[in-house]
Amino acid sequence: MKKGEMSSLDLMAVINEIKELLTGAKLQKVYQSEKGEFYFYFYKQREYVLHIISGEMMHLTNYKKEFPQVPPHFCMFLRKYLKNAVLLKIVQPKSQRIAELHFKTSNEEPYILIFELFSKGNIVLCDSNHIIIQPLLFQKWASRTIKPKEKYIYPPTTTPDLRSLDEAKFIELMSKSEKADAVRFLAIDIGLGGVYSEFILSISGIDKYELPDKINKKTASKLYNELMKLVVKIATGDTEPNIIHSNGLPLFASPVYLGKTNLTEFNSFNDAVDEFFAKDEKTKENLEKTKKTNLRVNEYVKRYEEQKKTVEEYEKKSKVMKSEAELLMRNKFVIQNIISKILSSRKSGYSWEDILLRVKQEKEAGVDEAQIIKLIEPHLGKIIIDVEGKDHEFDLHDDVGYVINEKYEDSKKLEAKVEGAKSAMLETKTKIEQIKKEEESSPVKESSLKKIEKKTPARWYENYRWFISTDNYLVVSGKDASQNEILIRKYMELNDKVFHADIHGSPFTIVKSKEKKIPENTLKEAAIQTASYSKAWKEGLGNVDVYCVEPIQVKKSGPSGEYLARGSFMIHGKKNYFNNTVLEIAVGVLIKDSKYQIISGPYEAIKKHSRYFVRLSPGQQDAKILGSEVLTKLKLKVYGNDAGVLEMIKPSDIEPFIPGGSRLLS
Repeated sequence: MKKGEMSSLDLMAVINEIKELLTGAKLQKVYQSEKGEFYFYFYKQREYVLHIISGEMMHLTNYKKEFPQVPPHFCMFLRKYLKNAVLLKIVQPKSQRIAELHFKTSNEEPYILIFELFSKGNIVLCDSNHIIIQPLLFQKWASRTIKPKEKYIYPPTTTPDLRSLDEAKFIELMSKSEKADAVRFLAIDIGLGGVYSEFILSISGIDKYELPDKINKKTASKLYNELMKLVVKIATGDTEPNIIHSNGLPLFASPVYLGKTNLTEFNSFNDAVDEFFAKDEKTKENLEKTKKTNLRVNEYVKRYEEQKKTVEEYEKKSKVMKSEAELLMRNKFVIQNIISKILSSRKSGYSWEDILLRVKQEKEAGVDEAQIIKLIEPHLGKIIIDVEGKDHEFDLHDDVGYVINEKYEDSKKLEAKVEGAKSAMLETKTKIEQIKKEEESSPVKESSLKKIEKKTPARWYENYRWFISTDNYLVVSGKDASQNEILIRKYMELNDKVFHADIHGSPFTIVKSKEKKIPENTLKEAAIQTASYSKAWKEGLGNVDVYCVEPIQVKKSGPSGEYLARGSFMIHGKKNYFNNTVLEIAVGVLIKDSKYQIISGPYEAIKKHSRYFVRLSPGQQDAKILGSEVLTKLKLKVYGNDAGVLEMIKPSDIEPFIPGGSRLLS
């Protein structure tokens, strides 16, 4: 993605990475920066910060802006409704640039928070039926209205849903496209954006300037297949996140490899986007310049909008005046004749009663001129005449020609005002451009971005589940699909062993070999770790089969070139099974230099490396409740100077190490 241009594919990649991390997480805090950026602080075993710029982007971040002491109104509103709410799911409707976060509060109230990442953008809080409670911005278009109590309606879109686009529909869209070249067809009609469009055209061997309706069916089919490969890779999380550089500056953040060599790789696309927008020094400069320019031109922008509104009002009124004058001119003699007859009748001594009666009789007789007289008001000296279906009021003593001339003159006066207002608009626009040029040459101040303070693990494996075996081998398991992906791709080495439980919803576990043969006892402990942190624990099973394979047996590609979901791998060849592996872990505390570290793993391994531990097996007790009980048990075991260290531990420090519903073993 380019700066300020998060495509539907970029958003798909971001959501695919964060949905597992944040589903079930609790929203603890909401902040809004001076610039209007939003920061949502979630907690699920650890803290995650979701960064939102309405109309631009959404991603997890390690940075923040300074927050005002008094939060803006909408920020306070979100805190009121969503504080401590649990995130149930994140969805991207029909691959649009929209993210929906579904929440449930502590009193079971469901809410939907919608982020619009297109045009001017918006953030909209709705109830479970998509009825708007409060938007960040009130907006109105011909097809939808964003304001409280209205039904939230998705914006109309001409681009297809990439996740369900079939080949026939793709070829049909291409054949009917009116775009000047293939790259614009893909970028605009399909919604890929320029960089992805150029990439798939390049690998398909198609000139990007080729007319889309001139591409033959066979070539179009090849292009469709390359497009679907790109979409499937992103949708399944089979990504290679990176930032592409040009002349030392970040040019593009991509979730997949686009054939460029000058790039920096990242563990996740969220990390790549975060660094692309926040950490790079050039990006900081651009952010600061934009902020300064916006502050200076704000007054002129408001003036320009007011001038534009005035021009539109004058043009509208002028058009109405001119239209009315032309209408009356076409019917001048009929109108003048009606008024003249009435005045002549009065001069001849007819009373108003006689005249009204005569008009009524002529209406009944079908006289044309009588038919268009809607109302005569003698006491006001007024008459209302239907002129080509529109009622017009006339003074009985007015000259119709004079009335028409007045309307023409008023129209001309308004046209003159339009020209004057347009000149003022041009001056204002010139002033805005002048200020921008001045800002470009002004000195750059230090960025307002600040690193969010987090505990950084001293060793890479402390981001994962890990333990040291009784034989002193390092055993590491992924906590989720994203960690499984990174663990296998980045940290698995040739002589390691890889474990996975024979059940859907299992971590991948690697045993680091240290270039030696791994003892059987360590392999059994790795199997216990894998089984205990698999879905088998949450389902209350007592045991599950676990298999062990060599690293060369672990492949990313599925059958016939199919792509696998993020965190999933194909295992080729024979599996070495550890049948009926018992589910049981120990949670312990390592204490050194008056500092503590919570650890967990197989009982024998934790027993060897920790003085204070408890044993757990699958059960019915909730992890939050059990966290307090585990801490109490640990404190009863502690002695000497270690007692003071354990006082620093909180139940929430222990909860992430409990696999699910559990029970304490004696």
